[in-house]
Amino acid sequence: MVPACALASGCGGSDAQCAIDTDCPVFRRCEAQRCVPLGAFDAGTGRDGGSAEGGLDGGSSDGGGDGSTPARRLGNVNLIQIPLDVGGTDATTHSFGAVFGSGAGTPAGCTDVTMGECLVRDCTVETPMPVDAGPPVDAGPPPTVPHAGTIAFTGGMLELSLMPDTTGAYPLIAAAGRLWTGDESVSITASGGDVPSFTESFAAPGEVGWTAPSLAAPLTIDRAMDLPLAWATVTGTPETTVVMIVQSETVVTGTRTVSLVCTYPAPVGTATLGAGVLAALPLGSTGSISVGTTHIGVQTLGAWDVSIAASNFATSPASAAVTVVDGTP
Repeated sequence: MVPACALASGCGGSDAQCAIDTDCPVFRRCEAQRCVPLGAFDAGTGRDGGSAEGGLDGGSSDGGGDGSTPARRLGNVNLIQIPLDVGGTDATTHSFGAVFGSGAGTPAGCTDVTMGECLVRDCTVETPMPVDAGPPVDAGPPPTVPHAGTIAFTGGMLELSLMPDTTGAYPLIAAAGRLWTGDESVSITASGGDVPSFTESFAAPGEVGWTAPSLAAPLTIDRAMDLPLAWATVTGTPETTVVMIVQSETVVTGTRTVSLVCTYPAPVGTATLGAGVLAALPLGSTGSISVGTTHIGVQTLGAWDVSIAASNFATSPASAAVTVVDGTP
């Protein structure tokens, strides 16, 4: 099951793409009603191997004038392919997005905890109380954000190009078409702007086939028990396998969403999600599990740490609905 808004241009408004994280494609999250890349730092694979904390908030550097270490600035570039077969016809889709500065680190209202191979992100989005907005006011020009110029994907079956709008933001590309089969030599290149130019060259991530648990039907996860995982390589030579479980619940102040993003060496083929990690998931039937492979590179560019991720979903079905219980009946 791919979320309904995974490849849509909007989710609940003419400009809005999402309301909560589960409105977005897997490996993306909802920030200010826009689906933005999850990225390497969010997956707990940053330079220090941990989550993007300790000043890595994507904000501007404080310059270190008070003797402290200047904060690093963050950027995420994310390319996703979803292999699909519809009636024997290749219906593969893809998306391509980027964000720099604000929105590239841990979002407001969220906490990150690294547990073994997994990053546990716990977010609460508060529902605003209805108020009289009063007479309209001139909001002034829209705020601007840093950008890295034109960002291009080359070397695959299709070539893509991201260009910043007048505010510096990158509109998300979401379209039909296969970008690679696996192991092709591909590159993601930025011409440079507020963020220096960069090039990330890598072998396109291959596909894995998911063997356990079965995703052919809605999955019940007992968070009191370990969950065995198993996969096998289908095409290419994948670097890593990523498992993402997202579960939401309604709380008094709004909506709480917990996501587990767990990264394993792809050739290993087996892993276990321990009960200690699964215990972080809320109970209920509003969740999803998704699996795929990814290449993640991190480049240090002056004051910037930029993660470049290319992900390939597992052979269909790549995802399924999830119900989380506390003790199997």
